[in-house]
Amino acid sequence: MQPANLAPWNIDENEFPASGNTAEKLRFLLRYAVLAPSGHNVQPWRFVVREDTVEIWGDPTRRLLMADPKDREMILSCGAALLNLRIAIQHYGYAAEIELLPDPQARLLLARLRLGTPLHWKPDDTLFNAIANRHTDRGEFQYRQVPAAVLARLEAAASFEGANLLIVESERMRNSIAVLIEESDHLQARDSEYRSELAAWLRSNRSTRKDGLPGYALGLNSLSSLLAPALVRAFELDQADEDRRQILQTPELAILWTQADTPVDWLSAGQALGRVLLRAYAEGLHASFFTQVLEVEATRTELQRVIALPGSAQMVLRLGFGETAAKATPRRPADEVTD
Repeated sequence: MQPANLAPWNIDENEFPASGNTAEKLRFLLRYAVLAPSGHNVQPWRFVVREDTVEIWGDPTRRLLMADPKDREMILSCGAALLNLRIAIQHYGYAAEIELLPDPQARLLLARLRLGTPLHWKPDDTLFNAIANRHTDRGEFQYRQVPAAVLARLEAAASFEGANLLIVESERMRNSIAVLIEESDHLQARDSEYRSELAAWLRSNRSTRKDGLPGYALGLNSLSSLLAPALVRAFELDQADEDRRQILQTPELAILWTQADTPVDWLSAGQALGRVLLRAYAEGLHASFFTQVLEVEATRTELQRVIALPGSAQMVLRLGFGETAAKATPRRPADEVTD
């Protein structure tokens, strides 16, 4: 029997209230939005439905003050939720009218979306079908390269949302990135406040919580997952060696970047990340992230210098064909995060 905290992944399309009012339709469509990825699986979004519109807000109670002091990752995550929502709206036959950062006086009001007119064409459901099946995979990938045509489609997915995806082809560059990720791992492991923040979002494999990182998502057995929060708080446990191994062995390493580094760029990057991840799943690929190198300002700056990036790095991804099926992580149901 599936745990209740995984139930949001099971959406019955037939429950869409086709004859209901606009607000009822939007509330149903938000079931897809909450399946977006987020750092530490904090799910930092709230939604407000007002007649024919829905607002997407960053949730200040779910800030990662140590890992994400500028709210960049929060906004990226909300952008990915917006992308899911846009695709779901299109699947059910409607256009979407979107305003990004619609109120300068409300910094955490990130987007306002209005359900538009019915479409007169049938959308391609490839990405929609991926929403409820895509999961982050921190496990092993197969030792085979991703076809160039697939990588080109991932690059096009990022470009569609106004961002860029750089596929790292140089071994020298990959080694340089590995060094910077090691450095950021060391710095975060020495920071007791960062460790406490991370520990607060770690969950045992038997947890019924609807957020956070269950141990199985990190490759931990039941006992290890139970002990992990206390160990992370108390000791400078360092992930650097494992991260370096994964960087050097992953079939494809990619950097998502934008021309500028403002909140609207972060929203665009979040939507691009969401589209890339859904396209990757549709192509049979798995993905996971290296966020630490971007959470430490010094290593983020050095990363951009080392690879001569003409903009700002927003996410570092590893991509490949998974060894096993990736497991879902808990989600809060849409009705619990909607006003």
